[in-house]
Amino acid sequence: MIARDLGVDGEIEQAAQLLDQYYITGRYPDALPAGAPFEFITKKQAEEAIALAALVVKRVRDELHR
Repeated sequence: MIARDLGVDGEIEQAAQLLDQYYITGRYPDALPAGAPFEFITKKQAEEAIALAALVVKRVRDELHR
């Protein structure tokens, strides 16, 4: 995992692992044989993913401005 290879702290690594679950299914509408992603990803999960992505983006910005 990139986060681990970069020596990033556990919080960002955990966020990346959770976001990884949504990558394929959210990007490719036919990734799930039983239906479209919107039928399986709940609003709560989407909100969590947005919050985790914001956390990762903030960390990247902080690192770039160091």
